[in-house]
Amino acid sequence: MKGDFDVESRLRSYAQLFRREANPRIDLAEALTAGVRRRSPRPPGPIAMVRAIAMAGGVLLAGLIIAFGVLQLRTLSHKPPTPPITLHTSTPSATPEPTTSLSPTASSTASPSASSSSGCARAESYGLLIGSGSINLISPRGCVGATVAFRDAAVPLCADGLPSVVPPPVSASDDKVYYRDGDTQIRFIAPDGTSGAVTTVPGGTARVSFFSVSPDDRRIAVMVEDFAPAATIELSLYVEDLRGGHRTNLYSATIHKAGGDTTMWPVGWHQGNLVVATVPACSSSPVYHPSAWRVLDASTGAEVAHIDTTNCFSRLTPSPAGVVCFDSVNLDSRRYDWTGTMTSHQPQSFQSITQSPQLSPSGQDYFIDRDGDWWAQAWAGGSGMRGTVQGRPACQWINDSAIMTPDSVVAYPSATVTPLPLAGQCAGRLPGGL
Repeated sequence: MKGDFDVESRLRSYAQLFRREANPRIDLAEALTAGVRRRSPRPPGPIAMVRAIAMAGGVLLAGLIIAFGVLQLRTLSHKPPTPPITLHTSTPSATPEPTTSLSPTASSTASPSASSSSGCARAESYGLLIGSGSINLISPRGCVGATVAFRDAAVPLCADGLPSVVPPPVSASDDKVYYRDGDTQIRFIAPDGTSGAVTTVPGGTARVSFFSVSPDDRRIAVMVEDFAPAATIELSLYVEDLRGGHRTNLYSATIHKAGGDTTMWPVGWHQGNLVVATVPACSSSPVYHPSAWRVLDASTGAEVAHIDTTNCFSRLTPSPAGVVCFDSVNLDSRRYDWTGTMTSHQPQSFQSITQSPQLSPSGQDYFIDRDGDWWAQAWAGGSGMRGTVQGRPACQWINDSAIMTPDSVVAYPSATVTPLPLAGQCAGRLPGGL
């Protein structure tokens, strides 16, 4: 503001100095001619008259030019008012779209919530560990290859406040880990830290969805549980393109909220078919193993294979090679392939286990937990870990030579322990195909 006043003062001085030039008299030419006559005698002849007229015209022209300049300076000293700035903001929609046309490749972004570690060498397989609001890809070497933050979904309640049972909100294809962020958004993270939005699933305060993405990133299976009815839960299982469209409804049912009835969790894909686990929909205690495994035709929902594990305890994260379970009645471990055939079994010398056994990805080895002490060995017997590993319960094979616990990676068969910088819940492996 001070600069504006200085400019104005100078302009006023200029105007006073040049007022006579800026506002010349109407008879300026005559006055100037008269002054010339008073100051010097009139030169004889027409040439003197021409000189007088030329002099008067020059003075008049100079006065007009100076007046014009003063007016221009005054105009420039008054800056035009600055137009108001209008901010345009977009309001996010509170209701997500049911499907999206974005492919995981097309929507890839460097999400600020996702990152990869330059100090963790790229691996062919990873264990999935969920803890403290993040999904972590754990390398067989015991480092965190990539991590991404996510939001928990609302978990509806069953009858009389009985909790509903929900699986970890993750699914792995051959090269990506998909996860549910909040109630409805499905996103992915790759080992290099790339993350992006993919699609949406039904969800909210009265609905929850579980999902599994096919190994080739083309299809997604979704189980929807609708708790809106007062005493029942509406179940709906469908398969559609990951990009949206071509939906096929495979299964629907109505079960009771009071407890005891079962639902299905999509947990993986085997040779184009969908693998689901049969589990309680509501339970007051954690669920560690399913009562059955079912292999469904992903186009029709028809059952292709069935493995009854009612009295044979298996983990909720099976192997591409099949399922191994501990039979608490006959006191032996049984191995099934994905045709539902029991391929072999072997007796066990103990009568109870703390956690269910799990096959290695190749199916050559397995680990089993007995009363907090666990060991791993070849399924056919013989080679394996020397002694048990205490205090770090095994929860997931990362590959055939590394086993993940909730806070470490144990090398197999050397039993070398590499502590992790975080602890959490084991939730599967990448790649995730069965």
